[in-house]
Amino acid sequence: MSKLAAHRHAGTGRHSQSRGRTLSPAGLRRIAALAALGALTSVGLVACGSPEVATSTDSLGAPLVAGVAGSTGTWVSLPAGQLGSPATTYWQLVHGAGSSWRLETPPGVATNGGLVTSLGPKGQLVVGFEPSQLLRFSPLVSRATPAGPWGTGALPGGLVAVPDALATSSSGRILAIVATNGGEVLSSSRGLSDWSGVGSLASINSQSAPGGCKLRALSAVAFEGVTPIVGGSCTSPSPTAPIDALINGRWRNIGPIGDWGTKGVNVLRLTATRDGVAALIEWRGIAKHVWLVSAHESHGSSTWRPGFAVDVYTIVFTLSAADGSSVI
Repeated sequence: MSKLAAHRHAGTGRHSQSRGRTLSPAGLRRIAALAALGALTSVGLVACGSPEVATSTDSLGAPLVAGVAGSTGTWVSLPAGQLGSPATTYWQLVHGAGSSWRLETPPGVATNGGLVTSLGPKGQLVVGFEPSQLLRFSPLVSRATPAGPWGTGALPGGLVAVPDALATSSSGRILAIVATNGGEVLSSSRGLSDWSGVGSLASINSQSAPGGCKLRALSAVAFEGVTPIVGGSCTSPSPTAPIDALINGRWRNIGPIGDWGTKGVNVLRLTATRDGVAALIEWRGIAKHVWLVSAHESHGSSTWRPGFAVDVYTIVFTLSAADGSSVI
């Protein structure tokens, strides 16, 4: 197995010491059952026109059938309804804590476009609604505890359709990737409706390209402590994963270096952990080989540690946890 090379990372803020929830074997079995359901529902979605097997030049991507796990339990987004058409597909949010699972889909907004969830270090949950039908922006809801009331807000544009289009810090600051301006990272530190831009696809490219590849899309956001982190995708050959940090007002490439593929690279998931940030990265190689590589950077260590690398053809479900583990 190839190794990830050390990559310098400086200037990040202090990371929260909140404790994440470690998935037990029983919890993993329950997630596996949900993943199997996700696989079955994804077959219906694939039948609508998506290719079943990606080539080495196509990104598999991370579907919205996804989950997050942390101190308040596990949250999973799943499609339901008649999956032959987006108009008859609706999405549900399921919450698992201990041995119990229950529907926790936020009320009042159509979920046909899909749901995106972010779980902060202190258990804050933020849910975004993907645009659908005539909706051109993304409503948002949040709650501080699993049983608390929902707060409401909205983004000025529509969220991109990736599992980690939202991120929440320990202080309550929120990041969001919207589709405006070719892809843009927005930030809010005062609720769910007061947003400002911190980087567009073009500006991030201009500042970070010398240390990595040229981004064609933004695909994930996270916080390392108080530092915003963004992941993207590239079609050009690059040994460096497109993961950038906003340090002293400029975006800098901090991604790990690997040699799993030369046909492109895509950051599928980014997750804040107790001591750093974890990434799930897709490296595309020759002969239709697509490697999923997990990596974790400990805060202040300036290195990425490899987790696993597997050769895959289709992804139907991903889950990322605050302890750095992943379920695929």
